[in-house]
Amino acid sequence: MAAEVGSTVIRERADFRRRLYVGFTIVIYAAAGICHVLPDLVFPLVFVALPLAIIIICLMMGLMKATANMCRQDSTQSGYSTGSDSSVS
Repeated sequence: MAAEVGSTVIRERADFRRRLYVGFTIVIYAAAGICHVLPDLVFPLVFVALPLAIIIICLMMGLMKATANMCRQDSTQSGYSTGSDSSVS
Protein backbone atom coordinates (compact mmCIF):
# COMPACT_ATOMS: atom_id res chain seq x y z
CA MET A 1 0.00 0.00 0.00
CA ALA A 2 2.89 2.37 0.77
CA ALA A 3 4.30 1.79 -2.71
CA GLU A 4 1.00 2.83 -4.29
CA VAL A 5 1.00 6.17 -2.48
CA GLY A 6 4.37 6.94 -4.04
CA SER A 7 6.09 8.31 -0.94
CA THR A 8 9.50 6.72 -0.49
CA VAL A 9 9.71 7.90 3.13
CA ILE A 10 6.45 6.15 4.03
CA ARG A 11 7.53 3.01 2.18
CA GLU A 12 10.94 2.94 3.90
CA ARG A 13 9.37 3.43 7.35
CA ALA A 14 6.84 0.67 6.70
CA ASP A 15 9.55 -1.70 5.49
CA PHE A 16 11.70 -0.96 8.54
CA ARG A 17 8.79 -1.58 10.92
CA ARG A 18 7.89 -4.80 9.11
CA ARG A 19 11.47 -6.09 9.38
CA LEU A 20 11.61 -5.30 13.09
CA TYR A 21 8.23 -6.95 13.60
CA VAL A 22 9.31 -10.14 11.83
CA GLY A 23 12.68 -10.19 13.61
CA PHE A 24 11.22 -9.72 17.08
CA THR A 25 8.51 -12.28 16.39
CA ILE A 26 11.14 -14.85 15.42
CA VAL A 27 13.10 -14.07 18.60
CA ILE A 28 9.98 -14.60 20.73
CA TYR A 29 9.25 -17.95 19.07
CA ALA A 30 12.89 -18.97 19.54
CA ALA A 31 12.66 -18.00 23.22
CA ALA A 32 9.52 -20.13 23.58
CA GLY A 33 11.35 -23.05 21.97
CA ILE A 34 14.30 -22.61 24.32
CA CYS A 35 11.90 -22.61 27.28
CA HIS A 36 10.62 -26.02 26.20
CA VAL A 37 14.14 -27.42 25.95
CA LEU A 38 15.64 -25.69 29.00
CA PRO A 39 12.90 -25.01 31.58
CA ASP A 40 15.42 -23.40 33.95
CA LEU A 41 15.65 -20.40 31.61
CA VAL A 42 11.95 -19.55 31.71
CA PHE A 43 12.22 -16.54 34.02
CA PRO A 44 15.22 -14.89 32.29
CA LEU A 45 13.57 -15.38 28.90
CA VAL A 46 10.32 -13.86 30.17
CA PHE A 47 12.24 -10.69 30.99
CA VAL A 48 13.52 -10.67 27.39
CA ALA A 49 10.27 -11.66 25.68
CA LEU A 50 7.96 -9.27 27.51
CA PRO A 51 9.65 -6.05 26.31
CA LEU A 52 9.88 -7.53 22.81
CA ALA A 53 6.16 -8.29 22.86
CA ILE A 54 5.43 -4.70 23.89
CA ILE A 55 7.67 -3.43 21.07
CA ILE A 56 5.83 -5.68 18.60
CA ILE A 57 2.49 -4.23 19.69
CA CYS A 58 3.86 -0.70 19.27
CA LEU A 59 5.19 -1.57 15.81
CA MET A 60 1.79 -2.91 14.77
CA MET A 61 0.11 0.23 16.08
CA GLY A 62 2.59 2.35 14.11
CA LEU A 63 1.88 0.39 10.93
CA MET A 64 -1.86 0.80 11.41
CA LYS A 65 -1.47 4.53 12.05
CA ALA A 66 0.68 4.93 8.94
CA THR A 67 -1.91 3.04 6.90
CA ALA A 68 -4.69 5.27 8.23
CA ASN A 69 -2.64 8.37 7.39
CA MET A 70 -2.01 7.09 3.87
CA CYS A 71 -5.71 6.41 3.35
CA ARG A 72 -6.62 9.82 4.75
CA GLN A 73 -4.02 11.52 2.55
CA ASP A 74 -5.19 9.61 -0.52
CA SER A 75 -8.86 10.43 0.12
CA THR A 76 -8.19 14.15 0.53
CA GLN A 77 -6.12 14.25 -2.64
CA SER A 78 -8.77 12.47 -4.66
CA GLY A 79 -11.56 14.75 -3.40
CA TYR A 80 -13.51 12.16 -1.43
CA SER A 81 -14.99 13.12 1.91
CA THR A 82 -13.81 11.22 4.98
CA GLY A 83 -17.18 11.49 6.68
CA SER A 84 -16.03 14.00 9.29
CA ASP A 85 -17.23 17.05 7.37
CA SER A 86 -19.70 18.91 9.59
CA SER A 87 -20.74 21.43 6.93
CA VAL A 88 -23.13 18.95 5.31
CA SER A 89 -26.67 19.42 6.54
